[in-house]
Amino acid sequence: MTVSLIVTHNNSSCDLSDICVGKIKLTYVKRGEPSVLEFSVARDLKSSVFGFYEGDSVGFSVDGVNMFFGYIFTKSRDKEQIITVRAYDQLRYLKNKDTYIYSGQSASSLLRLILEDYNLEKGEIEESGYILPDRVESNQSLFDIILTAEELSRKATGKEFILYDDYGKICFKNKENMELALLASSEADGLINFSYSTSIDTDTYNRVKLFIGRESNFCFQAENTSSINEWGVLQYTEVLTREKLLSGAACSELAESILSQKNRRTTTLITEDMGDPSVRAGCYVWVYISGDVEIAQRAVVSRAVHTFENGLHKMKLSLELEE
Repeated sequence: MTVSLIVTHNNSSCDLSDICVGKIKLTYVKRGEPSVLEFSVARDLKSSVFGFYEGDSVGFSVDGVNMFFGYIFTKSRDKEQIITVRAYDQLRYLKNKDTYIYSGQSASSLLRLILEDYNLEKGEIEESGYILPDRVESNQSLFDIILTAEELSRKATGKEFILYDDYGKICFKNKENMELALLASSEADGLINFSYSTSIDTDTYNRVKLFIGRESNFCFQAENTSSINEWGVLQYTEVLTREKLLSGAACSELAESILSQKNRRTTTLITEDMGDPSVRAGCYVWVYISGDVEIAQRAVVSRAVHTFENGLHKMKLSLELEE
């Protein structure tokens, strides 16, 4: 395994991989957080050392595969002169707050507008298609503005889009277009361990009520009596303010769309595997596990933690299984 860790300061670059100590850790998250690269280097006081500072860029690759490009945000040092660094990709800048009033925008076009306003690098941005209702976002984080737009589009169309940084370029892709061939399915393939759980406790609903205005009892409702009999009532409610209000037929369709997406068990599989540089949060993978738990289906990576230490690459994946 060949690791490259290039830090650039004032147009001068240096590969720090040879002076890294301990573990290099790279964390990808599917929604609402930037990717994080954490590493430590030993400071040699007897020779000149390449100096790096907050705001300097960091590029990280493994066996020629580019895995991370971002910027140093924090540094700390201990008495042994070990410098520990935390870097984030461009999505970190989406934590800035702003106000946007928009009309006639899709989630994709709104994202392009925000990236241009903040001079952030654009990558592949696929068209979400759905035109959002006119909306006012006042003093909200850019993350919240973009992800709210994506969620509104997803409720209406059932299509989920993933926001991520691909080595210095922000991308927005339909989850269906982010499928990888295979996840390790046995010990021989690199599977180290796994844990499996099912739940109706989080993000599961079998009744949906969309209220018209905050002071009205009128609502559009959709429910599944079969799962209500099985699980009891698990109710999702939302107030359709003037910015969100649609026609009556469209509101009914929206309630049915939300129900179709939420009326299911959530299943989570956490695996520990030998590392694969192509795996990141938001990707689809195929899972084949046999034994007491039989799993043979597609899953979405909601969180991926890659670690690199002593020439060994491992990854811990949180997977959302589709029923």
